[in-house]
Amino acid sequence: MTQGLLEVLGFHLRSQVSLLQAYRSLANKAISTVKCMKLLGNSLQGISPLQKRLLYRCCILSIALYGFQLWFFNKAPILYHMKILNKMQRRAAIWILGAFKTFLSEGIEAIAGIIPIRFHLQKLARRLQM
Repeated sequence: MTQGLLEVLGFHLRSQVSLLQAYRSLANKAISTVKCMKLLGNSLQGISPLQKRLLYRCCILSIALYGFQLWFFNKAPILYHMKILNKMQRRAAIWILGAFKTFLSEGIEAIAGIIPIRFHLQKLARRLQM
C-alpha cells in the first residue's frame, strides 16, 4: 500500500531505483529550473530581485523540497542532499542578485534575503512535528 501511495505522489520506487536516485532526479529538476529562470531576468524589461526571490521561494523550493519527509528524518545521512541543495540555493542567489560567482554563498544569500537551506529544513521539520 505504501508503494502505491508513493507512486501517486510522484516517487516511483522500485527495487532497481533507490530513494537516493529519486531524490537526485528531483534535485536536478530544481537546479535546471534555476538555470531556466535566468531567461526571465534577461528579457527586455527584466524582473526585479524581489520578484526573482518570490519566484525562487514559490517555484524552485517547492520542487527541491517535494517529499523531503522521506529523506529528512532523525539520524539519516543527509550530507549528499545538503550538498545538492546548497548548490541549488547558491545558483539561485547569484541569479537573484546578478552577482559574480566568486562571492561567498552566505553573503549573497543574506543580501538576497534567502534563509540558509539547513535552517529552512529544520523549520519545516519542526512544523511537521507539531
